[in-house]
Amino acid sequence: MPSVSFSPALSVGVEGLRECFDMEVTPPFDIMKFRGAIAREIPFDVQAMFFISKDTPALGKFVTAYEYDFMIQEIQTLSGITDKLNSVQLQWLTPMIVKFDISNGRLVIFVRDTRDKKVKISEIAEALTGLNAVDADIRRLALYGWVNGGSGEGGNWVRPCEAVEIG
Repeated sequence: MPSVSFSPALSVGVEGLRECFDMEVTPPFDIMKFRGAIAREIPFDVQAMFFISKDTPALGKFVTAYEYDFMIQEIQTLSGITDKLNSVQLQWLTPMIVKFDISNGRLVIFVRDTRDKKVKISEIAEALTGLNAVDADIRRLALYGWVNGGSGEGGNWVRPCEAVEIG
């Protein structure tokens, strides 16, 4: 029986556009034969399926950053959001934000878990826009983990499938 683990859970009402899952199988496993069968049984489109090493960390351990977008009020600007982030009331949020921008009337935000706090996108959306989670129409666009660079040089945020290619 295969063992399955999913990417970090979404809050109620948050749409996931590129979700991932791990499935541990016992050899021999014909990926081409079972891809279609698996795809017919799950309620979403399978974009990629490939083998990874057993040494690869599970998604729950690897994923520590997320890209979201959500509605903003028409009067909000990048400078207005930056001012909010610099306020004393939102000091708790600043260490979590990697980057943000406004595109097509939506705030696109890349956030990460910190040692002290996990990302709770509903709280973040409300703090930045004043909209509750339902009205903000929150979507998770991507998942990321940190991969250290070679020779002790920095590192990069990468999507789970990119980490497999790197590793």
